[in-house]
Amino acid sequence: MYLSKLAHVFVRGKTICLYHALNHEVRFFDENVWMKIKMKFEGYVSSTEPFKFQNELNDLIRAGFVVRNHDSDKQTLLSLRKEFAIPKINVLYLLLAEGCNIDCSYCFFAGNFSRRPEINPMSWELAKKAIDFYAEVINRQEDEAPEKNKLINFYGGEPMLNRKVFERSVSYISNLSNKGVLPKGIRMSVNTNGTIMDRSLAEFISRHSVEIGVSIDGPKDIHDQCRKYANGQGTFHQAVAAYQILKEAGANVGVSCTISENTVGHLPDIFEWLIDELEVTGMGFNPLIECRRFQVSDKDYSNRVAHDLIKCYQIARERGVYEDRMMRKVKAFVGGYFYERDCSAIGRQMVFGPNGTVGICPTYYASGKYFVDFTPDFDPLVHPIWIEWLERIPINMPQCFDCEAIGICGGGCPFNAHTRHGDIWQVDDFFCAHSKATLNWLIWDLFDRME
Repeated sequence: MYLSKLAHVFVRGKTICLYHALNHEVRFFDENVWMKIKMKFEGYVSSTEPFKFQNELNDLIRAGFVVRNHDSDKQTLLSLRKEFAIPKINVLYLLLAEGCNIDCSYCFFAGNFSRRPEINPMSWELAKKAIDFYAEVINRQEDEAPEKNKLINFYGGEPMLNRKVFERSVSYISNLSNKGVLPKGIRMSVNTNGTIMDRSLAEFISRHSVEIGVSIDGPKDIHDQCRKYANGQGTFHQAVAAYQILKEAGANVGVSCTISENTVGHLPDIFEWLIDELEVTGMGFNPLIECRRFQVSDKDYSNRVAHDLIKCYQIARERGVYEDRMMRKVKAFVGGYFYERDCSAIGRQMVFGPNGTVGICPTYYASGKYFVDFTPDFDPLVHPIWIEWLERIPINMPQCFDCEAIGICGGGCPFNAHTRHGDIWQVDDFFCAHSKATLNWLIWDLFDRME
């Protein structure tokens, strides 16, 4: 018998941890016990000799740590590949505007244009066609619980620059949901810089249960370093005012916090500030994405981000706050399921732009790569672009097969991999650091809590 190639050994002092990368089973042993078990299944202990740890060995076999041959590992991978190879669309992105009224230094959407884009709002006619087409596509799919994973996201640019189409689209989606054309309780979300918000809009968002994230990077001196108007004036006061108005209106509002090179290393303090000052209960940290006009200069950025996120998760756990970036991995680890994609762009979404094209990922909108004309014969369930991206998950990437974090990673960002290494099939090394550090911490945190 053999130790499965999907099993990984972690060592801390005299404690050995066995971790299965796909089903997240964890076993802890004293190093001496582990060596005796290992010698037994590798055939170094005679079958006639008494063996005290047969129950433990049987448990390792049942959990997939120990296999009779490596074909069983291949079969495990093949079955997962089949499970996740079924074409399906869950998410619709509507880029309500190409341009933005502020000029963030790290913006990956605007940063992929050769120059700052004009507003160029999406028309209501195009938004309606996109929503109707999305409804037609998802109704062709077999889905046991469509309301749990179907989402329409309003994006940009700054989507609130196209407020009329936003409000009309939200009302139309709610109407289709009530009629059963779209799933009951379908989620809607929007990300905004917060500079265009009033009570009427906040109440509309609340009334229609639209999830909204306001971009706030921290206290004023931190936020205003990167999130400015074109004239250099900061946007902190407007963003915080928008967040407060939305809270008062009863909206499902959270904070989206970008981790700039200036803030990495200080995230725990920023997180505490967001909790204490703004009373946030849900939020997400967003690492930087490199683009045409922006590259990360700090070579240790990804490692520093990984360790900051772990510290923030510990704070979140103590204070009852949901932080999405870490919880994606924590839920997979605790739930014992394979987390196949960290982004719905990996084969599960459509992105409609104001120019009448439809693509797979909004970061490619400026270049037009992975975008096609929205023609009557377009079908994302069979289109080569969507099929290629659907397959771009870690169990289809040979360079990921031996990685201990393959089961909680989700493959990172294909655009980041493309920008940094020339191809979407390359590894997003920024994400690797985050995934591996998180897994190591989760394992030993589990051990400490068991102790």
